[in-house]
Amino acid sequence: MALPLGTQSAQSSQTPDASATPATTAEPAATPSTPCPATSGSTPPASPDCKPVVRSKTKRRKPKPLPANGTSPDGPTKTVVRNGSTSAPAVELSSGLSPQEISQQAKNTDQLLASADANLKVISGRQLSAAQQDTVTQIKSFMEQARAASSNGDVQRAYNLANKANMLSADLKGH
Repeated sequence: MALPLGTQSAQSSQTPDASATPATTAEPAATPSTPCPATSGSTPPASPDCKPVVRSKTKRRKPKPLPANGTSPDGPTKTVVRNGSTSAPAVELSSGLSPQEISQQAKNTDQLLASADANLKVISGRQLSAAQQDTVTQIKSFMEQARAASSNGDVQRAYNLANKANMLSADLKGH
């Protein structure tokens, strides 16, 4: 087919010539496909070039890393040590009292406990309100703790607890 010279150039710009362009396949090479319009899952896509849009699942947010000092903005964090940790050496705390002072403090503790016990015997004959009964319970608790501390050799703690029990019992006795 021989066409006039002007017609051939016009036609070649409209239709691709097999010798002028490289061989092409029916599928577009590395061109992004256009998403299909919204269709139900059972209907095929409208055109062969469109691909259904696949939505990915939302990803969980990763927790923000802690600052370098190890504390969170909410406050200090706990450190959990699984199955215990290294054994700590046994440390004995001394009260700084001489043996004579320890002996004297133990005697004072016994006197305070005896005084608190006597006050409780006086109080037991009276009608007590609920608050006063709670105070009696607290006094007895202090006395038990003082005896336990004394038997464990903690004379300072025993003295403090006995003193608390005695002061509460004396106050309750006076009312």
